Amino acid sequence: SHTLLSTSTISSGTASVTFNNSIITSTYRDYLVTCSDLTTSGTSVLPVMTISDDNGSSFKSVNYRYGVYGFESAGGNISHYSGNSDGFFKIGLNTDSSTEEGHSFRLYINNPLSTSTNFSYFGHGHTVSAGSNDRSTSYHTSGYFNGSGTPAFNCIKFSNNGGQNFDTAVFKIYGIT
Repeated sequence: SHTLLSTSTISSGTASVTFNNSIITSTYRDYLVTCSDLTTSGTSVLPVMTISDDNGSSFKSVNYRYGVYGFESAGGNISHYSGNSDGFFKIGLNTDSSTEEGHSFRLYINNPLSTSTNFSYFGHGHTVSAGSNDRSTSYHTSGYFNGSGTPAFNCIKFSNNGGQNFDTAVFKIYGIT
């Protein structure tokens, strides 16, 4: 079953959404993060996730490994993947600041407090891009942190890759039993 732990509703410019150790606790092994109707203030931006093992005092800046693969309504396929030097996990595809564009996604976070396995996640989502790249894209994503050792990660932050604000969104995190 899923237990709602926190909701963050954005209605104007917000740089990031963070779920820290007041939410990510030993009460739950796994977590589900949902995001709906995410829009941004910028061009060619996409949501990203970073992780911290010190409750958000600092976030890891390298060693993020991920893959994103999607199917476009225009008939094409898209993909993103990382080298070990990436400083975040990419979630979804680029969008612009048009009100018709945005993201919705669900991410399953696997045992982030484990000290015997790497931080990992998997999920799926939907991106709508209007304008010159008019398309609707469904995608799957997964990734893991490939750093030395296996620290317990007690803080997860969502932001945009270019530093632009989120204009609207509803983020929710659930504990999974």
